[in-house]
Amino acid sequence: MGPMADAARHFLVQDGWTLTPVEERARGRTAFTAEKGDRRVLVRSREDAGQLIVYSVCRVEVEPVMRQAVGAFLMRLNWGMPFGNFELHYPSGEIRFRTSLTSADPTIGDALVRPLVRANVSTMDRYLADIAAVAGGTLPPDLSDALG
Repeated sequence: MGPMADAARHFLVQDGWTLTPVEERARGRTAFTAEKGDRRVLVRSREDAGQLIVYSVCRVEVEPVMRQAVGAFLMRLNWGMPFGNFELHYPSGEIRFRTSLTSADPTIGDALVRPLVRANVSTMDRYLADIAAVAGGTLPPDLSDALG
């Protein structure tokens, strides 16, 4: 594990997350999942590029028939989002929210990791109910005309 992954791991453990390593095939890359309550994040470091990437994995399952509507909804959420973006993997229906940081100095600490993780998780929390509504076929009133 490199210094960026170590910094993320340190913060998450101190914050009460349970970590599980994920196998990464590429050299210089580390990945692990972290769980806390009903929240799950995937953390990837690309030490060679000075990148730390955090994904909140949405617990809503999107059925194939609803993926177009959910994709359009996520695109609308992403517009103007100042930090991070939602992603939909069309083949599986998995939704994630991604935040990242790039640093020339790989010795980042809690001061950089904390806001990265917290902004990520709080954004997923903020939009989870609307994502679930769209995935379940009940559109929020302000979107029903646009996506219907």
